[in-house]
Amino acid sequence: MTTKRALIALAATALAAAGLTAAAAPGSASPGDGRVCITNSPTPQYRSFSGHIGIGHELTHSEGRGFRIHGGYDVDPGVDWYYGHGAQYPDNDGWVRADRISC
Repeated sequence: MTTKRALIALAATALAAAGLTAAAAPGSASPGDGRVCITNSPTPQYRSFSGHIGIGHELTHSEGRGFRIHGGYDVDPGVDWYYGHGAQYPDNDGWVRADRISC
């Protein structure tokens, strides 16, 4: 194999590896205030909530995606809600249960 072909093959391999790494990496939420956590299961997002119950299901975030928290609310011990948006839907803020994300 010539040097030119070897360099082309090496470059193609590097580009393919970079593409696989990018595809496997979990997405992060858009820039803004608040910490980014990762969804640990399919995570429903709601317009509001009442105690332990979400009200107005809007969408469901896929597992392993970024979720940026803008605020939160503690209902009682063990039940917390976070307000923010996920990487899949960066323009749609809403409420998710804290036990569905890992920070």
